This record gives sequence, C-alpha cells and structure tokens, in this order.
Amino acid sequence: MSLRLFLILFLGLSFVILWETSAVASSTAPWLRETSRALAPWLREGGDPSRKKRREDFFSALNQGPSGSDLKTEDLERALARPGSSQSEMEIDSLPWKRFEGEWNRPMQMPLTWPVNRGRITSGFGPRGKSFHEGIDIAGVEGQPIRAIHDGRVVFVGSIRGYGHTVVLYHGQGLSSVYAHNRENLVAESQIIQRGQVIATLGSSGHSTGPHLHFELRRDGKAFNPLTYEYRREDFTQAGL
Repeated sequence: MSLRLFLILFLGLSFVILWETSAVASSTAPWLRETSRALAPWLREGGDPSRKKRREDFFSALNQGPSGSDLKTEDLERALARPGSSQSEMEIDSLPWKRFEGEWNRPMQMPLTWPVNRGRITSGFGPRGKSFHEGIDIAGVEGQPIRAIHDGRVVFVGSIRGYGHTVVLYHGQGLSSVYAHNRENLVAESQIIQRGQVIATLGSSGHSTGPHLHFELRRDGKAFNPLTYEYRREDFTQAGL
C-alpha cells in the first residue's frame, strides 16, 4: 500500500469517528444545548462586563450534578442564584442605614441575648491581616438556630456581597444588628421580632470557610465591637468567653 493511499484511508476513518462521536454527544446530552442557550448568554452576546465571572459560575454549575445526564436547567438556575454568584448583590455599606431610624423607637434593655446558644468566638473584631474584620465570628453547628439579640424590626433580608444570606435588625437609637453567612433566613422585611426569636439558621453562605455566624453591631451604619455590650451569661456559659 502506498503512503498516499494510507493517508487517505487514515483521514477518512478519523472523520467517520469524529462524526459519530459528535452525533452521540448531541443525542445524549440535549441539556447542554438547551441550558447553554438559556443560562449562558455570554456565549452569544458580547460586551458583558461580568463575562469572566458568569463563565466561571456557569461551568461550576455544570459540575453540581452527579453526572451530566442528570443535570437539569433548574439545577443550573439554582446554582447561579446562590450567594457569591454573579447575580446582583449589594454591599453592606450601601444599605440605607439612616432610613432605618424610623423603624423602631422602643428603649433597649440590657443585657442582650447571645445570638448562638453557647457559641464560641473564633474571630474577634478589628484588624485581620490586611483587612478589617467588622464583626465577630461565632462557631456553631450547621442549621443551628440564630436568635435576635433584642426586640426590633427586620430592615433587610437577602444576600450581601461576601456576607451571603444576611438578616439585619434595627433596635432603635441608630443601633442595628447584622447576622451573616446564614444557611437560611427565616424572617421577612418589616417583621417585628422579639428578643431571642429564631431569625435564621447557621450556615456557610457567602465568603465563608465553614459554618459560623458573622455577627455585627452598627451604629448609624458604622461597625463597632459587639462585645462593647453585655450579654446574658446563661446564653454563653461554656462558650469560651
């Protein structure tokens, strides 16, 4: 057999194999065609300012299912809607702190309720490397109840960049409490909350290394050390305080 004939046969066989492989992939993975069109507009539209992040989130979502054939469009939609994705999220400093002032005017009574029963502080308020930690981290078990430190009104429920699922309560006199990295938020905006009421469950949403509560106190929107206030001793006995 001449070299020329051998090359012709080799190229022809390669073309057939590639064609069959493409046909099999097309017939067994229709979800890839459908979901890429529905959830990845950056594939067909230019000029997306968050293109890189959208692309990363999309392909991260593709790996969520046990196998490609089991993944559905709704699975991808849920993955892309998770905290930390390219969906719209606001910054903590952009909350309308001054607007909260009219939401509650009842006096506070000390001591406050500790938000995680017997939760141990794992990171304090203040400088942390090159950044500044604007609250304290309280360790706990995934799904553990998070409780309101005092009576107040819910002024924010949603996702904040880096904070994940977050609840903000306003307690009057410019004081707000922030509960972040939640697994699930259990309250609604404008809802009146009683001291000790469960408002969320502990989780690891947002920029988090593991299950814990990121807890902040803010006066007129400015964070200060939550340990400035006194908390009920029975709430954190054996919590390492």
